[in-house]
Amino acid sequence: MKLSLEEAEKFHGHLGPYLVIGMRIGEYAMEQLGITPYFDLKVEVECPPKPPVRCLVDGLQLVTGATYGKANILVKEQNKHVRVKITNTKNNREIQIELHPDIPIKIERWYQ
Repeated sequence: MKLSLEEAEKFHGHLGPYLVIGMRIGEYAMEQLGITPYFDLKVEVECPPKPPVRCLVDGLQLVTGATYGKANILVKEQNKHVRVKITNTKNNREIQIELHPDIPIKIERWYQ
C-alpha cells in the first residue's frame, strides 16, 4: 500500500524520521515477500518502549495494515537494538531488518 507522507502525518500526528523508517521497512519487506497489506502477514518489532524510536511502529502499521486488533503485530520492548521481522504467513517466508546502532544516535544529533 503506497501512502503519501501527508497521509502518514495525519495518522501519526507529525512527520518524523522513525515514522518514515517504519514505512520504508514495511514497503521493502512486503515487496520482497510478495505480500499485500492487511492479512497473510505478521509483524514483530523489537524497539525501545518510548518515542521517538517507537514511532516506527506507526509507519509499519500504516504500510502493512497489521494492527493490534487483528493481532498480527507484536511489539517487544528492547533497549539494545531496533529489529523488525515480517513474515508471510501463507508460506512462512520472512525478512528481518535491524537498524544499524548508529542510526538512532545520528538521528538524535539532528535534533540537538
